[in-house]
Amino acid sequence: MGNLYGLKKAQIEEKANKFLTDFNLVEHQKKLADKLSGGMKKKLSIAMSLMNDPLLLFLDEPTTGLDVEARTLLIEDLKRLKEEGITIILTTHLMEVAESLASKVLIIDKGQVVAFGTVENIINESIGDKILQVGLIKRNNEFEDFIEKEIKHSKEVDYIQIKQTFFFKGEKLPELIQVISSSEFIKDIYEINIKKSSLKEAFLFITHKIYKNGNNFNSLLEVQK
Repeated sequence: MGNLYGLKKAQIEEKANKFLTDFNLVEHQKKLADKLSGGMKKKLSIAMSLMNDPLLLFLDEPTTGLDVEARTLLIEDLKRLKEEGITIILTTHLMEVAESLASKVLIIDKGQVVAFGTVENIINESIGDKILQVGLIKRNNEFEDFIEKEIKHSKEVDYIQIKQTFFFKGEKLPELIQVISSSEFIKDIYEINIKKSSLKEAFLFITHKIYKNGNNFNSLLEVQK
């Protein structure tokens, strides 16, 4: 890659040694690329793209196919590049990757920009800082009817349902958890807790509300042009 960019031999050696060290590949430097693990190949491809000192780096799903450890290590490498001043435009379906790396996030659904801003702003504007998650052991039509009757038209609590898991947002979550916990359906619940909101739940609410509202984006977030 150094030769392709027209670098001198001394520059190539200096950069290659630096990136081998930075990406923890020194002990593998004598191996052929196709003998490396998936995580190492990802690191190698990023190192190759850095040989010409780019100001802007495009990465398309760099963590796809990696196990948890390899993904974590790669994210740390990308954080380091970001701190070194390289602008990274990264596409991903993994919200935890976006949340841990991105200064700003742009969410696209069905070809439309539906949210843009910092992670904190997107979470706060779409669901708030806390969310209630309720998981059922199995599909329960009576519980679904109960929730729809009690919550659907509420102005204080909103929810989405994904198979047997319900996510609730709003100001009355402590009261709601008491109501659900004291209901006859508690025996069918394996999980019920209020937790700190993440980009994953924000994404679910934003995209599910689009479908529910017939692509009415204005009721969700004010998209920055």
